[in-house]
Amino acid sequence: MFSAKFTLGLLAFLLVPFAIKSVVYAEPWPAVVLPSGAIKISVTEGVAHFPTTAVSIVAEDGARQRLGPRVMFQPVPPHYLFTLQAGGFGQDRREYREIGLKRGGALGLTALRFPRHTPTEQEREEARTWLRNNARLAGLSGDRLSIRNQVVHVAMQSGQELSREDADETLVPIR
Repeated sequence: MFSAKFTLGLLAFLLVPFAIKSVVYAEPWPAVVLPSGAIKISVTEGVAHFPTTAVSIVAEDGARQRLGPRVMFQPVPPHYLFTLQAGGFGQDRREYREIGLKRGGALGLTALRFPRHTPTEQEREEARTWLRNNARLAGLSGDRLSIRNQVVHVAMQSGQELSREDADETLVPIR
């Protein structure tokens, strides 16, 4: 049916991207590994654990005003939130992007290191102005943007939310 050469070529074509995705925190582009963007939901003893993201504006007194990512980051689609967060919403001054090994553990091994654009002070101010204006359009005011990655625990039988815990938080100055 198919030649051995074709079969080996197809295997290499599919195996190399799979190996890259399995070893480092990056998906090869253009992607041939599907599906992309899927989340992993764990279930233990009848409780489902969903990762979610909470976006809020933090006032000077520490009060939080929650809003949806679609409102805060318009016209940017919500699925770009993780990329924006990784770049510190235009405030990150790191000169390199490091992609670590999934199984690097406490050693913190780095698989790849890429030079990246470091925003100028003018670009950082433009990003803060954009965020501040979007918050103002939503009727909110504050001096920081908070992006909290959370895990929501839901009872499988009733569908009731049992608890919510913060995994990590990114605070971005918008003043």
